[in-house]
Amino acid sequence: PISYLMLLVVFKDESIIQKKEYSKEMATARAKTEVAVKAEAAQTAAAPLTQEQILAAGKVTFDKICNVCHGKVGEGLVGPNFTDDYWIHGGNPEDLKKIIIDGVIDKGMISYKSQLNNKQIDQVIAYILSLQGTNPPNQKAPQGVKVAKK
Repeated sequence: PISYLMLLVVFKDESIIQKKEYSKEMATARAKTEVAVKAEAAQTAAAPLTQEQILAAGKVTFDKICNVCHGKVGEGLVGPNFTDDYWIHGGNPEDLKKIIIDGVIDKGMISYKSQLNNKQIDQVIAYILSLQGTNPPNQKAPQGVKVAKK
């Protein structure tokens, strides 16, 4: 206690107090984070998303990231058209997931595994697949192999 007082009063060393305060604040923050993660997990488990909610969330991701290359409604710009029956690298969800995670560098498609979590990837895939057959104006010519709509 006297050495603590000497550090604090005589040498003005507040590091001891700051370290204790920092540790206390970090413990509180960790507890809040753990509570938030548990609450989110409970909410997800209790109320699975409807198809409409999945598509709406996928559209948000698409509008934020994908439409720059694939067009506002998936009609294709630099990237391929998502609205027809033709796919360059496969048109099933597993193919699309691989493309989003790994990218296709030689075609200019970067990997999004560090930008999107698994849930966001699945939601944007659902949205992309929902665009097939929408027939928007100004769509890019078909590319790849025709794949029957599922």
